[in-house]
Amino acid sequence: MSDPLSMILFFLPLMVILWLANKADAERLAGLGGAGWARITYGIVALLFGLVLLLGLLLLTIPALDQAGLLSLSDLYQRLDTDSTLMQQIVLALPAIGGGVAGASFVALLLLLPAVRRGLARIIPIDPTRTVHAVSLSFTMLIVINMVVILAIGLDTLTQLVITQAAETAEIAVSPAMLLGLWTQQILMAIWAVIGVGWLARRSFAGSLERLAIRLPRGREVLMGMGGGFLAVFTSMFVAGMASFFGYGVDPDVQSLNEALLGPIFRSLPGILTIGFAAALGEETLFRGALQPRFGILITTLLFAITHNQYGLSLSTVVVFFAGLIFALLRRRFNTSTAMIAHATYNTSLGLLALLALEILERVEL
Repeated sequence: MSDPLSMILFFLPLMVILWLANKADAERLAGLGGAGWARITYGIVALLFGLVLLLGLLLLTIPALDQAGLLSLSDLYQRLDTDSTLMQQIVLALPAIGGGVAGASFVALLLLLPAVRRGLARIIPIDPTRTVHAVSLSFTMLIVINMVVILAIGLDTLTQLVITQAAETAEIAVSPAMLLGLWTQQILMAIWAVIGVGWLARRSFAGSLERLAIRLPRGREVLMGMGGGFLAVFTSMFVAGMASFFGYGVDPDVQSLNEALLGPIFRSLPGILTIGFAAALGEETLFRGALQPRFGILITTLLFAITHNQYGLSLSTVVVFFAGLIFALLRRRFNTSTAMIAHATYNTSLGLLALLALEILERVEL
């Protein structure tokens, strides 16, 4: 898990870009033009993904550079001051990472083209003339890039890396730094979503919450949210059970990586509550609140599923997809607040069940 400062440095430029996009749209809708702000926004986004594209192409050429004698992988291992196979596995994955990153960056650049957005507007409810919609479409490739990197490196290698670099995270007791990191990430995600729908540029804070469909839930919405969360738990267990029946169990690499990343958090009540409520705040505000009305249920739910990149592309990803689908339907029928309650109920319930199972196992062993 990254530290709070690193998260702020990551999210801040993205927030500024979305603010610029909304500024352009605000001026255009007010009849003030807005073309200058739009050109600045498109220029920044194009530069960002252009640089990432070049980086991807550079990584893609590593084997050719090594064969041509322009780059020595053996020298690179020595400079990294390691004789372990772990770092060598990561270096060997760089071409695959480069190819995936370059491809996703190219798609991000294509999504900035008006003709591409006009085509997409026929199948999803976006406005192809809106700057913020164009930028949001491009930003979805950040999720894809993240997943590409995870898949190229491999879950088993990532597990070893996490254990090697942060062995202290395997402690039984959850640390305040872990909880702070999770809350920071999710709060920044929520702020990003609020700015993305126009706060500080063309909507008041209250108006932004209205666009996100976030409000104080009524009693019926609380009950429906909790019911939806329990339904998501049942659905997840059913999907996992059916998959196991047909011989598709949980990937052991997924289990190992999640234990290394989140094991301590799921062994404490504060950690479980953090996983429940922090994720409900950040992920629901972004995906169900901001993105779903523009990208539709299926695309948004798919993006939500692959955002959980610690699962790779596995049975666990499918489980998250079905849970996200339930949250999406609650958002459409009620509001984002109801989906938040469902998400919190789902995560907390699974966490408590895991903690209960662990305690039972420990007592049996004693």
